Amino acid sequence: VVARVNVMDSNFDGATDRLYVGDLGGNLWRVDLSSSKESKTFRLHNSLTLLANLNKKPIFVKTNVIRTYDAKNYLNEQKKRVFERTKKRVDLIIVGTGERHKIDKEDSNNKIVLIRDYNIGVSKTSLKTLKISSKDEFSLEKNARMWNPPYTYDGVTYISIYVPPTVTRTNCGNNASFGYSKKMAFDLFNWMSEKWRYDT
Repeated sequence: VVARVNVMDSNFDGATDRLYVGDLGGNLWRVDLSSSKESKTFRLHNSLTLLANLNKKPIFVKTNVIRTYDAKNYLNEQKKRVFERTKKRVDLIIVGTGERHKIDKEDSNNKIVLIRDYNIGVSKTSLKTLKISSKDEFSLEKNARMWNPPYTYDGVTYISIYVPPTVTRTNCGNNASFGYSKKMAFDLFNWMSEKWRYDT
């Protein structure tokens, strides 16, 4: 595990009770901790859960977790797209893959994925590996990889990707290629229909 751990206080009692972290095997893990507000001590309680696997592609960056309420997405009678917030709580986890250690290594089939975790309580539950819908995946171009941790502001999630040069750089002369990066953004609550708002 080289990615930073995402630490959460899911019940707002001032103590950490949940962790999300990805590993180099493309696994996204959830760890639940039983906590005591008085002692601030933790113990694992049978709750290391494989939440998802991203086709065994390495996860190098920290996940982005947004605590919110679920939303319905449908066409109304006027054929207009409608989004309605529900009372169902959900943790939206955004994670991406991509080789960062060896940037000259060909690394295709990377993705950025939105994972919906509805099991947000800290009690012992029968958590299972989640199935990821193809509608919640965004495939990156060839050799592109997630480069920095995503972040969300005002309902928009921003992601940085990097595409290295196709030929290994051997010098820093005028013909040297350093690849290029992109800043991408998408509407967090309109993921299903209008995935990517822009890229630059």
